[in-house]
Amino acid sequence: MRWNLTKLLAMDNPLQFSEQVKFDDFQTVRHDVRGLSPVTINGSIEMIKNRKEILFHLTISGTFEMACAVSLKSVSYPFAIETVETMTYDQYAAKEAYGDYHFIKGVDVDIRPLIWELIFLEIPSRVVCENLAQSEVPQSGSGWKVIDPEAPKKDERFSKLRELLNNQNK
Repeated sequence: MRWNLTKLLAMDNPLQFSEQVKFDDFQTVRHDVRGLSPVTINGSIEMIKNRKEILFHLTISGTFEMACAVSLKSVSYPFAIETVETMTYDQYAAKEAYGDYHFIKGVDVDIRPLIWELIFLEIPSRVVCENLAQSEVPQSGSGWKVIDPEAPKKDERFSKLRELLNNQNK
């Protein structure tokens, strides 16, 4: 996912590309992401020479393997991203004037960090298995248990006061 800027400047027509990229270090970022399939990246590179810009039209797709928030079973979560990212090679441009532009440093255009950022933003906060039976849901664990929402609630904070008032009324 790296191109030489000089070669990109020499082209007249948009460059089409299709690659599969593997991000092996993804599990170190989030503990609930158990895996990431090889990511398919399709796109085109368009040069706008008069504005010193490079447009990347990208379609990114893959599948996260995540832990279910309830049962901790593995859940496949597919994602697809369609975006247009703009990079500039204007060394003298003020960063404030360019807003959401990505600046190119050096002679190579590397979009792998940009792809990583876009994928990272697609991670859901939590996933739950679709066909989760009640028997598969754990009812207790270390320091916790599921309470029945239909059970009457008893506030233990004022139990000593209730006992005192009951003793005074007798």
